[in-house]
Parts: sequence; structure tokens; C-alpha cells
Amino acid sequence: MQRTYTLSKTAFEALIKHLADLEAGKSRLIDEHFSNSPREARELEHLLDNYIKFMDEFISSVQQEDTADESFPYVVINSRVQVQDIENDETYNFRVVLPSGNIASDPEIYSVSVLSPVGKSLLLKKPGEKVQVNAPGGMFLYEIKAIYFP
Repeated sequence: MQRTYTLSKTAFEALIKHLADLEAGKSRLIDEHFSNSPREARELEHLLDNYIKFMDEFISSVQQEDTADESFPYVVINSRVQVQDIENDETYNFRVVLPSGNIASDPEIYSVSVLSPVGKSLLLKKPGEKVQVNAPGGMFLYEIKAIYFP
């Protein structure tokens, strides 16, 4: 039996639009950013294909409810993710974006590319999961506290 998820109508509609826009613009996005790097182009194409497949399956298990809050069960592209650094107990807010994505206008939210070490580590993870990020600045261990979309 497939698990069902409850989303607000606003979140569900934003998710459908996000997925349609991503599917329609995937080739253009890859060509614009990685036309000179076949390896990175293949990496992004593979990541997006897997992401779209996962999201299509997820959407089929969603029920809409007007009273649902804006929390989200998975880290998706354009979601805002609140994490806690396990080592120093600091809390950070990230927005996972495409390489050409919108930069968060809120100075308290750090925009991270889905291709960055942080973005790759967070994508499709759930609240409560711990993720290890091997970034240029060192190794970080975060626990996902909350996810919001849109």
C-alpha cells in the first residue's frame, strides 16, 4: 500500500507548476549551463531525470487539504530547509535552487545549488534525517528540522 501525503492546495499547485516548468525547460537549462562540459551536463540530466521520476510518484500519493500547513515531507528544488548543525548546534536555512535559480531575497536564507555539496546532500531527504556534507570548507553534519514549499 502506497503512503499518502497531505499538502495544502497552494503547495500542491506550486509543485505541479514547478514540475511542469522543470520538465519543459530541462534541456535548455542543461545547454545553457553545461554546453562545454559533457560530464557535468550528463550529471545534471541524470539528477533531474531521477528527481522528476521521484516527484511524479510522489504527486500520485498526495491528497490536498485546505487546512494543511506549508510544511513538506521532502527537500525539493525551491524548498526552504531548516537544518541544525550537529557539531555547533547552530540553525541554518537553505533554499535549494537550480544552477540558474532565484537567489533568496531573505538574508537569513542561503541559496544553495542542487549541484553543490549541500544541495546534493539535502535533495529528497526528509525531516529528521541527518546528512553529511563534504564541502570545500570541511565536513558538516546537519539534521533536517523542517522543510517548507513553496
